[in-house]
Amino acid sequence: FEKLRLGNSVDYPEVAALVYCELCPAVERVVAHGMRDFEAGVHIFGKIKLSPWRVAEITAELGPYTRP
Repeated sequence: FEKLRLGNSVDYPEVAALVYCELCPAVERVVAHGMRDFEAGVHIFGKIKLSPWRVAEITAELGPYTRP
């Protein structure tokens, strides 16, 4: 349970500050570096602009291996 508590920003605000202020921006820069401007493939509504947030959404979608 200790690992679960480390993720609690109320109990460990210094860990939360590190994650939100240091880790998240660093991950965003890594994802954005070299990323294509638009999603590959043909889409009904035209080109889909990519952003680090869109990449996170795509990777978090439920698929055959992530469904409960």
